[in-house]
Amino acid sequence: MSSNNKLSRFNRSLLLTVGMFVIFAVTLTIYIDAEKKIDRVNEARYRSYVLADVLRQSSDDLTRMVRTYVATGDVIYKKHYQEILAIRDGKSPRPIQYEDIYWDLVLPDDQRPRPVGQAVALMDLMRQAGFTDAEFAKLTQAKANSDTLTKTEFAAMALIESTTPTTESNRIKATRMLNDAAYHQAKSNIMRPISEFYQMVDRRTLEAVHDAEHAATMVRVILIALGLLLAFVLWNAYRALQITLGCSVDELQGRIARLGSGDVSTPIPIPAGMEDSVLAWLSETQINLARLDAESKQAEAEVRRLNAELERRVVQRTDELETAIYDLENFTYSASHDLRIPLRAIDGFAKLLLAEHAQQLDEEGMRLLNIVRDGARKMSQYIDDMTAFTRSGRATMKLEEVDLEQLVGEVMAETKPDDMEIELVLHKLPHPVADRSMLHQALFCVLSNSVKFCRPKAAPQIEVGARIEQQEIVYYVKDNGVGFDMRFVDKLFGVFQRLHSVTEFEGNGIGLAVFKRIITRHGGRVWAEGKVGEGATIYFALPIKEATHG
Repeated sequence: MSSNNKLSRFNRSLLLTVGMFVIFAVTLTIYIDAEKKIDRVNEARYRSYVLADVLRQSSDDLTRMVRTYVATGDVIYKKHYQEILAIRDGKSPRPIQYEDIYWDLVLPDDQRPRPVGQAVALMDLMRQAGFTDAEFAKLTQAKANSDTLTKTEFAAMALIESTTPTTESNRIKATRMLNDAAYHQAKSNIMRPISEFYQMVDRRTLEAVHDAEHAATMVRVILIALGLLLAFVLWNAYRALQITLGCSVDELQGRIARLGSGDVSTPIPIPAGMEDSVLAWLSETQINLARLDAESKQAEAEVRRLNAELERRVVQRTDELETAIYDLENFTYSASHDLRIPLRAIDGFAKLLLAEHAQQLDEEGMRLLNIVRDGARKMSQYIDDMTAFTRSGRATMKLEEVDLEQLVGEVMAETKPDDMEIELVLHKLPHPVADRSMLHQALFCVLSNSVKFCRPKAAPQIEVGARIEQQEIVYYVKDNGVGFDMRFVDKLFGVFQRLHSVTEFEGNGIGLAVFKRIITRHGGRVWAEGKVGEGATIYFALPIKEATHG
């Protein structure tokens, strides 16, 4: 191939082909124009004959009309005579196609065979036809001789009109005037210039036709030569294209189609001398694609090996983690039982001290003993929550239809302190399909949370309701307690999270985490809304299911 700043052989051939095609097209246009010129010359010749023949025909029509008028005395022929003169002199409109047999078609009923056009004098038409001066002079002479003859014709008509009725002698005299030697000589004086005009037009137009035919022949020869040269240039361009491509277009298309279909393994042979062709570049591309394909397959095999190793390690770590979690849950469950005994003992002995030795304790002693007892109860509750959290993730569920209104009443009776008045607003609740004991634990957690953050002096109220949305039932537990800042809503269902800056309220403990875990195991979801000082609403949605029995 040539360098970047030089045209390749194919590009040079292509430019030469385009140039030759332009020259061929121009020559063809010239040839077509030369052929049309012959037609234009013949057409001009025909128009010349027609105009001269109109003059000849009008003279004959005038003679025929005046002779008929003299012979018959019918004024219609005199009228026709006058109309022929008026049309020829441009005083009356010229009928369309006013040649040859027009007046032969005008019968005694005086009906015209064709519509009329514009009024144009015959000499004006001849002047516009492009005749030479000599040719136009002959026509002018013929027209003048015809106008001279009309004087004799008008005299003959005047003779028969001189007496009323027309005498036979006058009719004979008028007939002789229109048929004697002088009249025929006058007619000959009209026809001779017209005949000479025909000869002059014939010579001129025949010469023009011969010149046009000669030019057309020369252009035809040049056109044939250019056609042969164009065929050679096209063949040369085709050869240059094959050298540039390195093969035929069909073969190159087949090679590209195989590469496009993903066949990069079949090698592409390069003919001798075609090392710098498109086929050679395609072969190089095929080699690179084959190398990339092999590298890609090797990489995919390595990725599969790494994925298998990663999957094995993930399974191993998951098993180890599940074993550790299981051990931790077992430890938590066992420790909770072991811790619950001393805590109950502390609470029981503190209760006995308060009951039996209250009179022996001063106010400070009573306060400290109540703190001990309250701390023991809280520790016991935390242990119960931890035990519930552990069991909620591993316990087997038994699904059944649950009377939620009844269950809320039971849980509320368990969670509400005896010394605290809380208004419970309970709406009609749909019966979900769930594990009753686990749902009991979940409601205990969420209602305990609402009771925990109620304000004793602010007419505390807890509202429980539900609504059905598409394929799930959305329940809500709403209280008018201290609420929380929505910025910390993500912490609400965590373990031991604090959402308040007020120290009189403790963190949320582990109850809502247990609640979320139980609802999630049922295929549900939880979320919350709240506002500081106005209360909080805990939502949980359970899918609508049918109870299973047996």
